[in-house]
This record gives sequence, structure tokens and C-alpha cells, in this order.
Amino acid sequence: MKHHLKHLLSQNLSIIWKTYSNNFNKQKLRDYLICEHFAYPLNIPINIDDESIVKELRIFAQHCHKEYLYDYKGTCFIEPKYGYIITQQLFLVECSFAYYHLVNSKPLQNL
Repeated sequence: MKHHLKHLLSQNLSIIWKTYSNNFNKQKLRDYLICEHFAYPLNIPINIDDESIVKELRIFAQHCHKEYLYDYKGTCFIEPKYGYIITQQLFLVECSFAYYHLVNSKPLQNL
């Protein structure tokens, strides 16, 4: 029961933190953007006769790789497990880790 309560509290804190950081990520972070690049690196010609393999490779071809370059001069922290950037005001910069949407544990528990 204690472990379940701790897990539930951690999840709620992550949601609150993400909501708190959302405005910064959507509006303020743009002020520091130098360049961005989007590409579909897996969308290549497939010369395989097996249709099931081609079908699966086409799913991966939909993956958009995103790169950003920011010049943020403020004090910040680097979360040790995934490399998330966290500003001094505790805004979580989600795009500092390219696959943040795949991470089950948010950086809160790693700090």
C-alpha cells in the first residue's frame, strides 16, 4: 500500500510539473531557439520481397527525427539519468531529451 501511494504521488507530481513547464516549453523557449531540423531518416527505398517486413519498415518510416539548438544562458541543471534540462525556475525542458514521450519515469524521481 505504501509503495502504491508513493507511486501515485510521484505520478501526480510529474503531471503538475509538466503542466507548470508547459507554458515555458510552448512560448518562452522559442526566444532561445537558434535552429531546428526535422527529417524522416528511415523513409528510404525498400527492396525486399517479403510484404510483412516491408509493412513493418513503413511503420518506422513514419518516425520524424527532430533536432533543436537553443542558446539558453540562464542557470540550469542536467538530470542525471536521461539528460533533461531543468531551468533554475524548475521548468522542465522536454525537448532536451529527444524521446521524452517514451520515458515512463519523469526526471523528478532521478533528481
